[in-house]
Amino acid sequence: MRLKIALPVRLNEAESRYQISAPLIHALLALHVTPVLIYPQTDIKDQLSGCDGVLISGGDDVDPLLFNDKPHPNTVIEKASIEQLDIDCIHYCEKHHLPLFGLCRGIQILAVVYHAALYQDIDQHMKTSHPLIIAPHSFLSGMPLPSVNSYHHQALAQCPEGFMISAIADDGTIEAIEKADMFAVQWHPELMRDDSLLRFFTDYVLAKKINKNQNREQR
Repeated sequence: MRLKIALPVRLNEAESRYQISAPLIHALLALHVTPVLIYPQTDIKDQLSGCDGVLISGGDDVDPLLFNDKPHPNTVIEKASIEQLDIDCIHYCEKHHLPLFGLCRGIQILAVVYHAALYQDIDQHMKTSHPLIIAPHSFLSGMPLPSVNSYHHQALAQCPEGFMISAIADDGTIEAIEKADMFAVQWHPELMRDDSLLRFFTDYVLAKKINKNQNREQR
């Protein structure tokens, strides 16, 4: 059973084209997933209705106006159409109980939608790696993740409403959160050799799809 995972696109204004991370596409294809690119300014329901899950990838910074702050000099705000696309995908997943996985910017926009603020510019988390402290009984429990990559200068200032903190960095920075069908991490698993995290999400999506189909057949 091949899954369809939706990926909201990013906008490369310099080249006038939409795009998505090639390593992420390759990682999903290796897990026998069909990536479905989702575009802004179109009907989100029509685009997501045939998808089994949503994965929100990295990108530029979340607009600080969304959490009632002024832009930091180092903040590079994501294009408004892409910002809204990510937000619309999150609301759709919440309404329709569709599994969602956020990576890097994905965890940040997810947190802001659920009323958390962000630190706009933190030190020592850009183009490096660091140890990971995983919470017991979180979705990350048992995964081989002694350390993770780090490519961000924004970070969660607090845990968003209704979520639990799944992991932190050794300096206390929130690195992963979860609730119900929503999971998010601050790093880029598609750039790591171990695929256990992306495999967790695709396995979760598959199990939910099988259960949904069985329930439909029993009606």
